[in-house]
Amino acid sequence: MNNQERIIELANERLKARDQNGDGKISKQELKTFYTTDHELREHFSNPDLIAMAEYYFHKLDQNNDGFISLKELM
Repeated sequence: MNNQERIIELANERLKARDQNGDGKISKQELKTFYTTDHELREHFSNPDLIAMAEYYFHKLDQNNDGFISLKELM
């Protein structure tokens, strides 16, 4: 497996872990839910902090501002 294939595989894994409804993209709510329900994150951050982090990274990753994070935007 070459480096580009590994990057695509990793992006797919990240997308699937956060894509709760299986539509192939991540909504802001799905990302917030992922952050606020992750047990390791909850050990270190408060719920308001996790929500703020999810919103920050969502806006950073949603490059085309369509309200979703796609596989392409994760790479």
